[in-house]
Amino acid sequence: MEHIARFFFGVSGNVIALFLFLSPVVTFWRIIKRKSTEDFSGVPYNMTLLNCLLSAW
Repeated sequence: MEHIARFFFGVSGNVIALFLFLSPVVTFWRIIKRKSTEDFSGVPYNMTLLNCLLSAW
């Protein structure tokens, strides 16, 4: 039973992480399509990228 729960939570965590990783794609597509950043701030995306790079280092 413990292995089933561990497997379920592991798969669920990976699926949720994938959706969180892909969530800004809609915003990026809109920026590319309109060729304007409008009122979007790039700071959260830059900080996320730097955080991932620091974690990988």
